[in-house]
Amino acid sequence: MAADTPLTSLNFNDSIIGKSFVDKKTGVKISFGYVSGLPPDLAEIAEQYSSIGLSLMENGMGQHELDQTCQSLISQCGVEDFDILITKSDLPFDVRWFVIGDLNAMLLAARSDRISLPFSDFLYDELQQVVDRYSRKS
Repeated sequence: MAADTPLTSLNFNDSIIGKSFVDKKTGVKISFGYVSGLPPDLAEIAEQYSSIGLSLMENGMGQHELDQTCQSLISQCGVEDFDILITKSDLPFDVRWFVIGDLNAMLLAARSDRISLPFSDFLYDELQQVVDRYSRKS
């Protein structure tokens, strides 16, 4: 089940360097890292999945289109049976969307065309490897 909050002041842990990808086909920058700054009532989902998250930022797509795509992803994940939190940062001048929770299940649902992610499917394998690597480190 997907949960969304309108705005949160979360960010990635600055002491750990994350991995980033730029999908030039869709115009989205995808970054991975360990999230911090979730309010206590939402922190449980991050802790349950090793605090691993990804952020989505427009890199040619257009912010309005990314906002619509992420809102659609919230709806799609809402009918699936996995824990995911999709939220937009409220830090000043920060327009990133964060996806936190069961990233493995989300990627699996995208591979089987049950949900549509805002980046190209040829990145799924690389993203899966990053999720697996971050999971082993925690």
